[in-house]
Amino acid sequence: MKKSLSCGLLVMAALGGVAQEVIKCGGGSYASYTPWEKTKPANGSRGGDQSRFMQTRPLYLTPKEGEPLPTNDWWTRALVDRWTGKLWSYPALTVCDASGVTVSFPSYWIDNGTEMKAKSSLLVSAAGLAPETADVDGWSDFAVNIIQRDGARSMKTTLVHGSPFVWIETTGCTPGLAASGEAEVKREKRGSGQLYRIGDDAYGVWKGRSETGGWVAIGLLPRADDFETLEPYATAIIRDTRVDWRYDEKTATLTTTWNVKTEDLRGKVKDPVALQGFQPHHLKRTVPSFKTLDGLVWQTPRGKQRVAAGNSLAIDYAFPGMLPYWAAPAARGKEKDGKGRYDVTRMKHLLEVYVSEGGFGGDTYWGGKGLLQMAMAMMAARELGEERLYQRAHDKLRTQFENWLSWTPGEKNFYFSYVPRWGGLVGENTSYDSDTFNDHHFHYGYFTYSGALLCLVDEDFKEKYGPMLTLIAKDYANWDRTDKRFPLFRTFDPWAGHSFAGGMGGGDGNGQESSSEAMQGWGGLYLLGLALGDDAMRDAGIFGYVSEARGTAEYWFDRDRENIDYTKYKHPYNSNLTCHGVGWWTYFSGDPVWMHSIQWLPNTPALDYLSEDLKFAKWDWETMWKTKQVTGWEKELGDASLGNVLLSYLQRSDPKAAAEIFDTLAEGNRGVYKNADTAHLTYWATHSHLAWGELDFGVRADYPCARAYLKDGKRTLMAYNPDGKVRKVTFFDEGGKTVGTLDARPRQLTVSGERSVALAPLKDTKDLYEPPAYPPWEPGKLHLDMIKVPERFEAIVGEPIKLDFAAYDQYGDEMSTANIKVAVFAGPKGATIKKGMFTAKKPGEYMVRFGSGEARAECRVKVQTLEQVNLARLAKVTASSEENQGLLAKFAADGDMKTRWGSGHKNGEWIRFDFGRPRSVASAEIYWENARADHYKIEISNDGVEWKTAVDVPHAKDRREDVSWNPTPARYLRLVGVTRNTPYGVSIFEIDLRTIPADPLGM
Repeated sequence: MKKSLSCGLLVMAALGGVAQEVIKCGGGSYASYTPWEKTKPANGSRGGDQSRFMQTRPLYLTPKEGEPLPTNDWWTRALVDRWTGKLWSYPALTVCDASGVTVSFPSYWIDNGTEMKAKSSLLVSAAGLAPETADVDGWSDFAVNIIQRDGARSMKTTLVHGSPFVWIETTGCTPGLAASGEAEVKREKRGSGQLYRIGDDAYGVWKGRSETGGWVAIGLLPRADDFETLEPYATAIIRDTRVDWRYDEKTATLTTTWNVKTEDLRGKVKDPVALQGFQPHHLKRTVPSFKTLDGLVWQTPRGKQRVAAGNSLAIDYAFPGMLPYWAAPAARGKEKDGKGRYDVTRMKHLLEVYVSEGGFGGDTYWGGKGLLQMAMAMMAARELGEERLYQRAHDKLRTQFENWLSWTPGEKNFYFSYVPRWGGLVGENTSYDSDTFNDHHFHYGYFTYSGALLCLVDEDFKEKYGPMLTLIAKDYANWDRTDKRFPLFRTFDPWAGHSFAGGMGGGDGNGQESSSEAMQGWGGLYLLGLALGDDAMRDAGIFGYVSEARGTAEYWFDRDRENIDYTKYKHPYNSNLTCHGVGWWTYFSGDPVWMHSIQWLPNTPALDYLSEDLKFAKWDWETMWKTKQVTGWEKELGDASLGNVLLSYLQRSDPKAAAEIFDTLAEGNRGVYKNADTAHLTYWATHSHLAWGELDFGVRADYPCARAYLKDGKRTLMAYNPDGKVRKVTFFDEGGKTVGTLDARPRQLTVSGERSVALAPLKDTKDLYEPPAYPPWEPGKLHLDMIKVPERFEAIVGEPIKLDFAAYDQYGDEMSTANIKVAVFAGPKGATIKKGMFTAKKPGEYMVRFGSGEARAECRVKVQTLEQVNLARLAKVTASSEENQGLLAKFAADGDMKTRWGSGHKNGEWIRFDFGRPRSVASAEIYWENARADHYKIEISNDGVEWKTAVDVPHAKDRREDVSWNPTPARYLRLVGVTRNTPYGVSIFEIDLRTIPADPLGM
């Protein structure tokens, strides 16, 4: 342990003295290690990038030569803490600390039903053994060893997921055992061991001597009478675990095989048979190759666990298939008329708005979301035959990907760097503790999914950047045991059937909030393998997908209402999984609408498992609607991005209702429709559903990128073929009977009985990439197509403001605005526009029209007297940092209480307002988010360099603060969060800055 720690420090000290190197990967590249200038502080506290801390923090393990260190597992907290904390191997709960090894039998839910606890435990210790640490001493696919050393003496614990046994082996000392609990301890000899009864809990204990010391096997018994059933397996210690998976295209079946290697602690039997444990996601709606032992059932935080005897046990999962995107909508039957019908013009408009205005965040999470939304827009435009829109989306997407997938020395953002110690890639900028390996599958799943879509249509991009995308995929889901740059399935626990998001975890294990973003990661891995022609990657994606789909159904939604004690737990289901139980909360909101909807995003076919049980989906939606705190479509939801998340889920159980709500919001020009967010995806998915019907989960195909749909008794078959030749796809029912075939066209989504209008496949090219030119135009043919203006300007009586606007030609390229006429056509008299500057003599609402030929636009100008104005709204707003693309500085002064600015997670962060001229600001009204400043100052400056304190607030008292001061004219004002009240940054919904009436011009 000490040797490992000192080596790590020496390596990192050496790294700190050399420059980052460019590591080539195909046509892309990444940095050889994380950037030091962004890694402060390096002491593990929240705040700043913690990559340096991750490279130097003490580790508690026996070095495993050539093996990258795993993260995000049920036991990985033991790597970085002196003692293990709680290790939930199921059904046992084990803690290794200074007192020895405590094995507990969790058997009951606490009063609120969120956590399982134990009433009893057994403590194994050894006389003369006084360990200073508990170190990780090796691991395998679903097992870990912990060793406690004291010189030549040691005690080694073996924990295996699902095993009813915990094994402890000692060297140089003899193990002893003590029992404790809420009831009297009774002990009796049984067979070759002893039976311990502590109230209703029963343990089997078997002991023996070895050449170096001794051993103890502890078995958790469902009932005391099960002692004899478990005894034959007690001494079959499991030395190694491995899961293998294989996808059979012909039967659309994913087979998992659970293998263990054993040793008889008594030394009598070679390769003795072990008991392996299985949970609901293993055994429900699957085809196991084995039978579980009758009568043996353990209650665990994941529901009922059973066991089967065997060292190699297989389970088959059906894979229903997955398409990369939805088929183009079409008007069908009743949807042809009235509200809720499909309007291709509206679909194209939504794509136009997104392609023009959609952006990319600066971190891997929000940046990844932008990549996916643009990639889906690109494919929608392609399916509609809209070449200009397709090309613009493609070019923006490729440009942003090229930025992310390459690094040059000196580059500060939009690149990846390798973390040698942990075997992983960290994208800059980091967010949500991604520098400590939190949420990598959430973040990088957006990259793999969107990158796969781009690879499907761009051969040159695939060849150049496929290798970098593969590395990103391997960071969170490395399936290749020979690639020692990354741990196996970093974020996925293959036995538990779900992912863990929590980086290093905590003292009670690990957890995960968003089941759907984990599924997005599997969808991305599967599609990337499909796009790159890498069947091993594709099949690993299918393995994770079918496992986590079943895990989500059981451990989040609990669709059969069997795994959670609802006599105590008073919530619909689990929104935040932990090793010890369940929870109804999120990390960012207390509104039940988010407990539901964090399981419903992002909107892609990767989430089609949500349509498997439409009765549940309907109940889920109705339950959310009854309990949500946010107001409905007529108020908040109508303008919030959340609205599109909700509609994308509603359309799974009621697409007609979703379509009608969307149209109503569109008619009112509400935010769900007009904002450049995900409206194009909501509309596309909803009307594709209305056109083609329900996903037919009873039909599969002999090619994974295929699905069947059912509407009004008619079945429609679909398949996407990424290859260059026609592929014949056969569809069959659950009994194996063929129900249809489809000739899938090359590089197209083929829909049975339909003639596609999609753009033809792009030609393969190995030349250097150049963005394709827009269609040629002749002199005189180029024309003004669109004028874009803000919805509203704000102005002060008597002060001129510039009316900024832009003009675009029919190809979406920006044009000169010189010939556009601007005029006031409504409002009080006396307003003028000269050289683009608007001036009004009276307060009121003015309407301004911009026009040239057939292109026109209008906007409102709200004019107030100086004392009526929130000066923050008229200022240029900047900040020391912005946590992500959704928490920008400008949101603190946009008049919208649903948006906010959030800073980086450290003290001293500030937000600044440049008024353009000196203003005498006299007061501030601040609306904080939960994460707010404790101590803050408001400062003023004339040059933005030298600052003077206007007011100092040593302790903020509430989420709404009113402060005032004696005003001094100054051009700049900033609020500085000296200290914070939470580990997060400081965050402001809105700030209102006012002058004094006696200074009408603010001079």
